[in-house]
Amino acid sequence: MTQPYYPRHPSASRRSSATQLSRPALGGMRHPAGYIRDEALADAVNVALLLMQPLLLTGPPGTGKSELAASVAWELGLDEPFVFETKSTSQARDLFYVYDTLGRFTARQLGDSPGISSGKPPRGCARRRII
Repeated sequence: MTQPYYPRHPSASRRSSATQLSRPALGGMRHPAGYIRDEALADAVNVALLLMQPLLLTGPPGTGKSELAASVAWELGLDEPFVFETKSTSQARDLFYVYDTLGRFTARQLGDSPGISSGKPPRGCARRRII
């Protein structure tokens, strides 16, 4: 590998254009340029990018998992990564938009369904926001 996707040492400036990655490789911090990385961690990131596989980061709070994600995105010239705040009851389906068919039908029958032009989501619809 001549040019690693994610360098072992911090770059002085951000790339001028986004690094072209295949579709699967695309996913209140300090500036990513100051992130100090371990060489083994940089190698693990590069392997995950080359294999187009996710990299699972685990560890206690405050160990730099989110900062690593921001640093990788910054080095590759991508936008900031999406953040999903989890809790012990979080499930994968919480990431998706949910449409409550029965709730929507009931609201329509009761006549308290807001108009389309109101700008608010229809009653019975729950939006999931990814930060």
